[in-house]
Amino acid sequence: MVLGARTDDTESVRTNDKEEEGERAVSQVAAMMAMAERMVRHASTVKVTLGGAEQSIRVRVGVSSGAVHSAMVGIKTSAFSVFGPAVREAAMAAQRGVAG
Repeated sequence: MVLGARTDDTESVRTNDKEEEGERAVSQVAAMMAMAERMVRHASTVKVTLGGAEQSIRVRVGVSSGAVHSAMVGIKTSAFSVFGPAVREAAMAAQRGVAG
């Protein structure tokens, strides 16, 4: 699962005020982490039956930042995909994390 956020174009304009850019970056990271936490909490409320026993879903979420590329991939059955180093880093973080 890829977790991402995009600001609107007015927020992505660079300014000469480094403090303002830093505050915006911290705010975006906080929003992404809050979304990841909500996803984990919500997933735990979903119940599935496996092997006759009801269990909660446990997920792992990896978060990274950086440039990515996206595209529709496939001819017969197309799907939206996201590629790039940030996606690989987030996937590695999720794989090494503890499900909760």
